[in-house]
Amino acid sequence: MYLPDIEDTHPDHRAAGVFGLAAILAAKQKQNNFRPQLYSYLVHAGSWQTAPLLSKNIPLVPPPKLLPRGNNWVKYPLAPLEREKKRRALRQYKTQLRVRRTFLLNFDRPNELFYKLTENELARLSKLINEEADKGKKELFL
Repeated sequence: MYLPDIEDTHPDHRAAGVFGLAAILAAKQKQNNFRPQLYSYLVHAGSWQTAPLLSKNIPLVPPPKLLPRGNNWVKYPLAPLEREKKRRALRQYKTQLRVRRTFLLNFDRPNELFYKLTENELARLSKLINEEADKGKKELFL
């Protein structure tokens, strides 16, 4: 299963990742043998993708601020046809291309980048999600 990374700095992406993980964690509680392979992906991570593109042939690498997570980053190479389809798909974001052209086109790379979530990572993220939920509950009553 692939879902947005909960450390994505865009609030909508982060929320989608949190909701996805919360649903997966709930399913795991109901069914102990439910152990999907989970991968997260990033779009926004600070200045990670905002620099002008120097070469479209440089592979996408993890943002430096997330390197402390460990070695679970997976670079998935794209075949030429896959890359062309992705290039065409990126160009469909017409309104975003007007305001964030360089950012968006920086994703035209020879690979996709994912983070493989381990059971330990799921436990860490579960704690993070619960802390955020508790914080949200408290804010409702302020």
